[in-house]
Amino acid sequence: MRAAHQMLFGTVILSALSLAGCSNDERVGATSEVKEHEKVIVAYSTDLNTFDPVFGSAGSDHSLLYPLYDTLVSFDEDLLPQPGLAEEWEYLNDTTLELRLRDGVTFHDGSVMDGEAVAFNLERAASEESYISDLNAVESVEVVDDLTVRLHLQYPDSSIVLALADRAG
Repeated sequence: MRAAHQMLFGTVILSALSLAGCSNDERVGATSEVKEHEKVIVAYSTDLNTFDPVFGSAGSDHSLLYPLYDTLVSFDEDLLPQPGLAEEWEYLNDTTLELRLRDGVTFHDGSVMDGEAVAFNLERAASEESYISDLNAVESVEVVDDLTVRLHLQYPDSSIVLALADRAG
């Protein structure tokens, strides 16, 4: 738990420093005095349940996980699906969803995000050990090539695309 607190504290500090560095106001900077109305105070009322989205069980985790993880699909202010790590997707039939992945994406350690990595993560999220139920319809994940993955569903599931904008994705 102490490590989680340290990680959260570090995230808050880095976020505050990032925001301070985004100002285009010449008055704000390392050498100027910061006025009370120019300060940013960030606080969060609950602890993060886990940094592993597959085992998270608290809805409050989302606001701490979204800045750390990209998702396959994003969404706009109207909750319409938008490209994320998957640039495009298409239903090939009622039970097959094909995702075309963004090229050139790497993980924090420099390894490439490709079809194999996406399949591994989706299978892990759909496994019995996972706390995520959004992928119950997924029967299997097929790696077509480095940048294409197919989700074979047990039954039609119109919610699966936006599920990929949450912990499952």
